[in-house]
Amino acid sequence: MKVGHSLLMEPSRGQLGVVARCLEVDPKTLWNWRREAQCGAPEKKIGRPTHSVEIHRQALWKVGRELRRQGYPGWRAVSAGLMGSTPDRLIQLYVRKYKERREWRRKKRILLHQIRVEVLARDVIWGQDGAHVGRVLDDEEDGIESQVLRDRGSLSVIGLRTGEAADHEDVIELLEKTAQQRLGHPLVYCRDNGSIYHHEEVLKYLADRQVIVLRSLPRTPEHNGATECSIGELKDVAELGKGCRLSVSEAKIKMDQAAKTLNKNRMRASKGLKTSEELDEKLARPEISKRDSFYQLCKARMNAALVSQKTVRAGRLAEREEVFRTLEEFGLIKRTRGGLPYVSKSEIIL
Repeated sequence: MKVGHSLLMEPSRGQLGVVARCLEVDPKTLWNWRREAQCGAPEKKIGRPTHSVEIHRQALWKVGRELRRQGYPGWRAVSAGLMGSTPDRLIQLYVRKYKERREWRRKKRILLHQIRVEVLARDVIWGQDGAHVGRVLDDEEDGIESQVLRDRGSLSVIGLRTGEAADHEDVIELLEKTAQQRLGHPLVYCRDNGSIYHHEEVLKYLADRQVIVLRSLPRTPEHNGATECSIGELKDVAELGKGCRLSVSEAKIKMDQAAKTLNKNRMRASKGLKTSEELDEKLARPEISKRDSFYQLCKARMNAALVSQKTVRAGRLAEREEVFRTLEEFGLIKRTRGGLPYVSKSEIIL
């Protein structure tokens, strides 16, 4: 009817044909709408009729009980369980609402116990990880991989290598090149359990330069979460990832450009809406004179923490705790748990 009111002025047949094509209706339909508008016919309600409050209330309880009984499946399984006693439209509505509420509770529970680490200076912690960004054109086997180095303080992508699968020599080369650009190595090097990062030559290279290695637990990507997030951002901006077919040189150009875009333009809400370039200029670097004392103290604590541990997992967790505790004592990081200051277990006095 609203279209009919707009056609009260006598339109030409050419104009009518254009409107009909835009609305994907027959011109005769437009004439009928115009006639109804001229006669003052009441406007017809569009869409399905609404359900009563009582029907909504019954659907709410029925869907909730059936969801719990079946272990939170999809709406089709709930519909089959209710055997037609509730309209599918309401089942879809309340299955979605129940699952959204359940997910909200899960995230709230995680945030309540989550330990967050805020790095207060640049070049304190570097995180490294690799990612598949595509495959070479006309080749089913050769993949293209990017090795990413990220500074945890400024959230800058400070090192990037895109090409064939990397080995331990490529890891050392990227670290050395980045250290030259940043005028020094970090205090802590965060990485996962990939064999190229655990190679004896990589470990020797880091030890010679007094860099503490912070290892993630197996199958625990959140322990190197900042680097994992940067890889996702890079692939998203560069529009690369699984299923992409391109040359190595093209992938390198796209990833390099994505890194520049993120460093220069992306405003970080967690950092007061500042870009990584701004944070790089603002944040201070650790004093060179403190490197030796930090390394010796942290290494001694890590070795002592392994003595009383019965499992590999417990030992890895104890190592990580000592690294973060030492960084806190040097005023380089701040930890919180559920928004409150985190208290290290080793600092509790009974």
